[in-house]
Amino acid sequence: MKRESKRLVRKTSVIRKAPSFLCFWLLLSVFAPILPNTVFAETEKVPTTDSSTLKTIQSDVVENELPNYNQSSEIKEENAMRSSKEAETSTSMVPENTAPETTEAENKAQKSRGLTRNAEAKITIVDTGIVLKNDGTYLLMDNPEDYAGGIHRPEDVKGSGQYDAQTIVEFANVKDYGLNRLYSEKNPAGDSNTIQQITIAAGSYSELTILSDSDLTVQTDLAYGIHVNRLIIGELEELVWNPVLLKVRAAKVGIYTPDGTKNVTGDVDTSASQAGISMTKETPPVREDYTGLAQFYEKLDQEDAASSSYEALSGTKMLAHGTSANGCGAVFASYQLKGTELTGIADGAGYGIFSKEEGITIESIPDAHGQEAERFFEGKLNGTSVSGIGVFVDGYLTNYGGIIRGASTTATGVEAGNYTCDAVSYNGTDYLSELEGTVQSGFGILMRSASVYDGTIYIDPGDMQLNSGKVAGFAAEGTGVFTGSFRIEGNQEVELIGEADSGQGIVAANLLINTYSTPKPKVRVTGNSSGESSVTMAVLLELLSIATSSTLTELPTSAGVICLLEFSDQGNDLTLKAQAPTAIAGSYGFYGLDGTEAGINIMAENEVIIEAVGDCGIQTANLEVMASNGLTNTEGLLSIDVNARTTGVRTNKSFKASAPNASTVDGGSKIAVTASAGDGIVTSTGVELKFISGYGEENTFKIPVTITAQATGIKSEYTTSNWSPEGIALEGIALTIAGAQEGIKASGLDMYNFNSSKLSINTKKTGMRLTGGDSSGMVMLADTSATIVSGEYGLYTEQAYVEITSGYSVGDMRIEVTADQYPVWIDGEVMISNYEKNDESTGSYYDNLSIITTSKGIQPDQGTYPAFYVKDHLVSIDGYSEKIQLIENYQKAVSIPFNAAPSIPYSIAANFNMEKYANYEWEALRTDNNNALVIDQSQIDQNKLFTLDTEYDEAQLTAKRTLHKTGERIFHDEANVANPGQILHEINMIVRREEQYSVIYDSNGADSGTTPTDSNLYSQGDTVNVAPQGDLIKADHKFVGWLNSVDNQIYQNPFLSSTPTTYTMGQEDVTFTAQWQSDSIVEELNLLTNKIPDNLKFGTHKIENSTTKTYYATDSGNDTENAAASDLTKGAVGVEDTRLSTEGWSLTVKQLTQFKTAANQELNGAELSMDVGQPDLSQSTGGAPTGVSNQKVTLTPSLSSQLLLASGGQGKGIVELPIDKFTLEIPGTADKYASEYTTQVEWLVSNVP
Repeated sequence: MKRESKRLVRKTSVIRKAPSFLCFWLLLSVFAPILPNTVFAETEKVPTTDSSTLKTIQSDVVENELPNYNQSSEIKEENAMRSSKEAETSTSMVPENTAPETTEAENKAQKSRGLTRNAEAKITIVDTGIVLKNDGTYLLMDNPEDYAGGIHRPEDVKGSGQYDAQTIVEFANVKDYGLNRLYSEKNPAGDSNTIQQITIAAGSYSELTILSDSDLTVQTDLAYGIHVNRLIIGELEELVWNPVLLKVRAAKVGIYTPDGTKNVTGDVDTSASQAGISMTKETPPVREDYTGLAQFYEKLDQEDAASSSYEALSGTKMLAHGTSANGCGAVFASYQLKGTELTGIADGAGYGIFSKEEGITIESIPDAHGQEAERFFEGKLNGTSVSGIGVFVDGYLTNYGGIIRGASTTATGVEAGNYTCDAVSYNGTDYLSELEGTVQSGFGILMRSASVYDGTIYIDPGDMQLNSGKVAGFAAEGTGVFTGSFRIEGNQEVELIGEADSGQGIVAANLLINTYSTPKPKVRVTGNSSGESSVTMAVLLELLSIATSSTLTELPTSAGVICLLEFSDQGNDLTLKAQAPTAIAGSYGFYGLDGTEAGINIMAENEVIIEAVGDCGIQTANLEVMASNGLTNTEGLLSIDVNARTTGVRTNKSFKASAPNASTVDGGSKIAVTASAGDGIVTSTGVELKFISGYGEENTFKIPVTITAQATGIKSEYTTSNWSPEGIALEGIALTIAGAQEGIKASGLDMYNFNSSKLSINTKKTGMRLTGGDSSGMVMLADTSATIVSGEYGLYTEQAYVEITSGYSVGDMRIEVTADQYPVWIDGEVMISNYEKNDESTGSYYDNLSIITTSKGIQPDQGTYPAFYVKDHLVSIDGYSEKIQLIENYQKAVSIPFNAAPSIPYSIAANFNMEKYANYEWEALRTDNNNALVIDQSQIDQNKLFTLDTEYDEAQLTAKRTLHKTGERIFHDEANVANPGQILHEINMIVRREEQYSVIYDSNGADSGTTPTDSNLYSQGDTVNVAPQGDLIKADHKFVGWLNSVDNQIYQNPFLSSTPTTYTMGQEDVTFTAQWQSDSIVEELNLLTNKIPDNLKFGTHKIENSTTKTYYATDSGNDTENAAASDLTKGAVGVEDTRLSTEGWSLTVKQLTQFKTAANQELNGAELSMDVGQPDLSQSTGGAPTGVSNQKVTLTPSLSSQLLLASGGQGKGIVELPIDKFTLEIPGTADKYASEYTTQVEWLVSNVP
């Protein structure tokens, strides 16, 4: 020992310094920023006209005067009325009959238009008619039609003269009810006769008829183009159809008829600022000015225009255009449209078509127009407004086979208080009614009524009654269709469409479908929302609060269909599609209030299709769907498809879907519910899906029901509510639930009935968790097969009596449940029955009832509960002559080795299903080759088994019994089982032979002495006492311990008291190899520097002051900005410790200074780092030192960073730390000089006590 001590050398520290270089170069040029493809220029502002500017422009219109002509008494009266501000409420300030003085230039212009110097400025007509000839002359006569027919006589002419485009035709009738007739002769050249105005004198009355085959243009700067009390356009003639071509342009109202207009054969185009055609001088206020509208109606009464109507017959056309900011197309109290086309256009905030409460009736009709051949004329009503309402009816809108279209940009396409429709049949063809409303922002179609009584405003939601045809509302932002209630009593097919790019598709309080006739037509309801919007929310909340007699504060901002109270179908085949984006939180495909009693109740005869998409697919109080005539191979369809995010279907009561099912093939009927981030079906009182023909009847095709959910497939948790619990009934279906945490979770219900179905449930937590009501419940599985794969629990019941019954139909009933822990857990009593099928009297065919439970995690000898658990083993069996099999499988091996030592592989604890091993037959088959093991049952009375077979590794151990034994824990009712030999209880478990391992010693070249031996066999976990050196000797060497072949550690080193002396056996044989250290080796601690780079080259770079730059050291000093450069500088630092003592060591690294130039100019903020790998311990013993591994080490100038630390004999031999990369990061803000920057890195290994 003295000699060895003299040779011991202790080095407390070893240092190695390595320089690092970085060089910058500087361009002396000054760079200005360049913005490619960017041109800077001054922006010219384009002046815009706001609403106040528009009003000013309108107010500045100059009133035209006629300086050279005598004004009629009406003109004087109207001019006098203009002087009073209270008398004229129109936004247009254009006078009724004034014109500016004519300049010379204008006179030339007039001449160029063909005006005649001798033409009369005004033609006054008293109680007679007029003919406007195409040569610029006129005739006054009582019957202008005689001239048109070529049969007039000279003595019939009461007066004549000339007219031109500046001529005013005035009717100054003396009779109380003046009837006037006008004929405007067509020009062969195609030009229309033009006059300035048709009007009436003050105090006169005129009903003017413009005769058929007339062609007339009225164009004026005066207020009214045609102003008569009543206008009739054309007359019906026998065997001929001669239309009136009438074009009117005026400053205020094109055609003003307080007593209405009747269009018999006219093709009319009329345009003015306030209205194209109107019954009044006034402009209707905007819809939301309810008080203003009431006052407007009072003024109509004062004008005797309160009931004025526009009536049009088949084949006629009317285009009415209001051009001002609040102008209207057509304004009348009512409209009677028969086979005609009426178009109203409002360029501003006015109404395209305006009607009072008397409303609009439109019809499509057949007509001969006085000709022999009859043909069909469609009624068409079109209303368009820029920022007002396209078609407005403050009352009833009635449609018989016609087409109604309303459009608006920022208000409402069509608004009415009530809409009814029906089809029209002609020559075997049904012409269905159509109503369409389109809006950019607002309502496509809005059903609403308002009235004012004693200063109080009363607003009510309107309603619709559809007997045929289509209603379609479209909104880019807002609501497609709103009504208080829909009532569909169709005798023809009915389609209801509501679409909103952002907002709500269809909104109603009720939608009721009921057709009393047979056959019942199909009904299609489609609501679609593509985004969310609150544009119409205030109006919706107001109207629906009234409709529901409640105070609503919120509604979905995105929903396909909102039907708050009741959606009912009593017999009609129905397609309901309700869609909203699933990505929008709070969106609904179908939304109804969950606190009501009604909800969705669909009882179609043959076919019902429901599709719903949304964050929540369907929310309603109750959902009940039925195809009453049933499903066969060729007829009947019931399809429900819901795609949602958080909830598929949510009801406050129950979800029911049913149809008598006699089909044997797939006819397309299905139920599919997806909730990608939540629950599939959520109810309070239960779920009922019934598709059977009757109990005990064969039903080979099961209607597929697929539920894909993240949380729970079906959840029905009853709590105290206004409704009684109904339960869960799944009959005649093939149910698949996949991907959810829980499959079926229900509580508080009294009945759970699974009949004639197939269940496939794959979940992460629980397959089925069923809890009875407060007192008790019942769970029945009848002729229902189930495959359940789940987490902790498969089938879990409590507070319920469970009855499992088979035999009502041909075929095996198989319930197979696999769970991580407890496949079947029944906290109650169980009755298991398998009845003999009546047609199996021969006894040659048997239906098996199998209940197979498989646990992945229970160890059959150590678990608390078995795979099939029934509390207190309350299992009753009624097997008759059919087989019943109860099979328990355990995938986790028995914990105790099945070897020569007798053991209890299956627990006989009270909860388990076996009490006496002797009542069972036992066998064991190897899992590798299926060969049988010999089981020693000599201690079976003690419930112990064993085998002497040592050639196997694993086997399946099976216990079986068929005969009942009184006092056993399962199948114990020996006296009351009809055929106990058909009742099987089987238990399968995995047993393994205990593996044992050897210990071997290797003297590793010893010259003398005895190598230790150990003949013991060790099991995993056993303790091995490692032998000491003993008398082993190797010349010129010292024994320094045994090297373990498994963990690569040194044992029994006499120089290191910290080395272990015992080893815990693993799962393989272990060899201990003697370790010898030559006496010539000097005991020392060394830093191995041969792999440390001599210098680090980070390259030469341009100065960069805007961004942080990163460089990588390369051997060449090139490509240093490439982290994947081919010659990245790498290295390694090693420590060699040949000391026999337990002293340790520390390896550190330090950057001595910050990077700096020869002039000591520092590169502030620069960071030098290295990427190190995992320490190489292949030449080391004694255990791994602690420290860095596979990480980045950043150096701080002047501070040491510890890399590795060895203590207590760790790190003996050679430990090497690889370095994969050196990195330098320089901030953009650091001062930089065109010079070379360097620093030095110090590597240090030092002794640790």
